[in-house]
Amino acid sequence: MEEVTSPAASATQSKQVLVRVEGNIGSGKSTFLRKASSLKDVETAAGPMQKWTNFRGSNLLEISYTDPERWIFSFQSYALLTLKQEEDRPIVKRVKLMERSPQSVHCFNLLALQRGKLTAVEYELLEKFILTTTDQHQTDYIPEGNT
Repeated sequence: MEEVTSPAASATQSKQVLVRVEGNIGSGKSTFLRKASSLKDVETAAGPMQKWTNFRGSNLLEISYTDPERWIFSFQSYALLTLKQEEDRPIVKRVKLMERSPQSVHCFNLLALQRGKLTAVEYELLEKFILTTTDQHQTDYIPEGNT
């Protein structure tokens, strides 16, 4: 969880909180966000699936699964970009719940490297992109079930 102060928050002197919702595929992240969206002081940001499935007419998510040796680097780069764009979008309400985060791209990169779908050079490039885009954010990571 990260507390940030946006220009809108400065006027009210209240802290705003960004909560990144992480979890396995199919674990209920989208369902949780959909239910939380009805709360008064909560805004939600679903994963950028629409962007991933229609980039200039191409479904980057699908082709990254069907031909990962060719497309996983492109998809992971775009996933990082779109997640970072959403993370940087100003927070309007008291709490912003965001599905996935730029940091979550690391997990998928590591898996792709271990499975031989990313080269070591591609992996290192993606990791440098992640460090470059995320090092200015303070993050309190609280994994569920590991308390």
